[in-house]
Amino acid sequence: MASVTTKRRSGRQAATRKRSKYVDPESDDDFMLDDEAEYLPDSAAPAPAPAPAQPAPKKRKTSRKARRPQTRSKAAKTKSGTQTRIIGKARKPRTTVADNVESGKFKGPSDGKIPDWTSLPLAILRDIFTFASQPLDSDSASWLLKTARTCRAFSEPALETYYYAPAFLTTLHPHHLLELLRIRQNRYINYNTKVKQLKFEMTMLSYTAHNRPLFDLSELVAELPQLHHLEITNPIDRIPYRRIKLQQWFYPANLFQTLEEHSQRLKTWRWSRDMISDASLVNDPYQLVPYMASIHEGKAFQSLESLNICGFDVDDSLPAITGEDDEQTTLDMPWAIAKLPNVRDLTFISCNIVRDEFLNKLPANLERLEITNCWKLDSTILSEYLREKGSHLKELVLKHNITLNLAFLTILATSCPRLESLTVDGHYYSERQSTNDADPEYEELLSASEVPTWPTTLRHLSLMHLSKWAQEGGTNLFRSLVDGAPSLLNLRHLEIKAHINIPWRDRAGFRDMWTDRLRRVYFRRNQPPNPYHGSNRQFELWKQVKAKNGGDDVPDVEFDAALNPNRLSHVRISPHKPTGDTDTYDSDLTSSPAPKATRRSTRVKTSQPSTEPESVSDNDSDTASEDGDEEEGTPLFVQGLCQVVEVAIDNQRPRENMFSERDFLDTERSGDEDWNEEAEIEFEDNRYAW
Repeated sequence: MASVTTKRRSGRQAATRKRSKYVDPESDDDFMLDDEAEYLPDSAAPAPAPAPAQPAPKKRKTSRKARRPQTRSKAAKTKSGTQTRIIGKARKPRTTVADNVESGKFKGPSDGKIPDWTSLPLAILRDIFTFASQPLDSDSASWLLKTARTCRAFSEPALETYYYAPAFLTTLHPHHLLELLRIRQNRYINYNTKVKQLKFEMTMLSYTAHNRPLFDLSELVAELPQLHHLEITNPIDRIPYRRIKLQQWFYPANLFQTLEEHSQRLKTWRWSRDMISDASLVNDPYQLVPYMASIHEGKAFQSLESLNICGFDVDDSLPAITGEDDEQTTLDMPWAIAKLPNVRDLTFISCNIVRDEFLNKLPANLERLEITNCWKLDSTILSEYLREKGSHLKELVLKHNITLNLAFLTILATSCPRLESLTVDGHYYSERQSTNDADPEYEELLSASEVPTWPTTLRHLSLMHLSKWAQEGGTNLFRSLVDGAPSLLNLRHLEIKAHINIPWRDRAGFRDMWTDRLRRVYFRRNQPPNPYHGSNRQFELWKQVKAKNGGDDVPDVEFDAALNPNRLSHVRISPHKPTGDTDTYDSDLTSSPAPKATRRSTRVKTSQPSTEPESVSDNDSDTASEDGDEEEGTPLFVQGLCQVVEVAIDNQRPRENMFSERDFLDTERSGDEDWNEEAEIEFEDNRYAW
């Protein structure tokens, strides 16, 4: 019997066509392929099978598409009496959370009561939007604009939040804002009075936008009668404080004249030496300070409270001159600052004029002083200033000053009795990228004979990247904090990161002792809030379950079952049935043994702030209060009021670019598509692949 060739046909063929059937061959010759038959001799080639009779072709049946069932049309009468045909099903009424709670469909802890947010006063809504949108970037700005289009009650507070300090993300944004402010008719709100703070990057003003001229800042300032804060930041005044090639921009000649003509009163201003052109100084560099003093004497700067000074050199000051009354007057920067009677906040960035007697000439009523990347400031100069004029200081910020150590802390309590915040950052940066001159220039950060003192008003203490000191100096710093805990009742934030280069065993013991002790003395251990006070419905169910248990604590499983009766309760593998049977969790079951603590090396142990504080019972707290110092035997005073206690001690050397293990992980594919790391490959004679 001749073999019938089988062939798999496409599923797209008509259903009326007969499918081929497989027939078992009677001999092995029927399995011979056509390609094999070509190479056989003529005598061995099988005889061709007679062609089967072809049946008459049948006509294809045309398949008709099934008609799509149409919904019945419903007629609705209008007021005029005519009928309109409504195609489709009637839309179901929209249900709210309250409806689902009442009907029993919603089993969550909420009681379905949504507060009327639109009834809140405008000032409260503005504060909410301000808190939710800071810092203002492209995402938060887009969110504010979408919120303003939600409803009429949200539009004004959301727009006020956005326009209070508008974000300029491209060079076109200043032009768009100016065009909006010049529209006088058909405006929803008066945008001119909403803008109160302008902060530009110099690159936004030094480069032109597409098909636009160079933006004139004085034209924008003229449209803002309520402008109080104006800052133009230079990229070289930020980390790593290194000069880069950029298109230069200078203060417009008519900017200060515009401020005077429109009777504007600034509260914040930033001076950058690179933005003052020589044309304004009549090509005389010694006229720099007199030029600044003349601007400070204007009415626009008489209400100034915060002043930033960036990039000024010691050569910018004039030598002493003799006046009409035979008194010598030095036309230096303190003389120009003295023209501002209301200034309370001073910031110096990358200024080598901060040296010798410079700080002693500053006003005595300063409340905030920040000195950043000033390489001539040392503890001797700072200590003299704090003794003479530090009594009004409330915040002191010292960052990246390469010659400043912590010797001034010995007189901090007596010189700054009102100090509330102290920030010190010992991370330094090289002046040139090709060289490494970022090592501290002081001999020792804190000697063994120097013991810090702390004012009683201190609330925030941050000491970062403390390096180049011995173990005795670190002991003095940490011991002063532990011993001063009874007087530091206002401290709420404690953050210390120290680098001590001692043998790792000594460093591990030193770290374990002081991190645990500082955390035990200062960290706040709050009881977690009641998880059953999420809503009135949740609270009522909690009281019912508690009354059912006779006033005992409510197990989470029973309460979840009361909230969600149709949902499966928690299931766990019973410790008494190793075969894998499961039981519903019950509070009467014996508790499983505590999991074994993960082994952790003491070489990398650090104290990190956790969102869930360690649970301490009453007995533990009493023990912590009565526990004595291991060395002196004196009891420790537990302050326990700090929300953040973060102490890290290691032997790292801070650099401009700090790398971690994550930077060296190879997550890319190897490029060998045939390689499968999960495959089991066997080699003869136990040979390796390489």
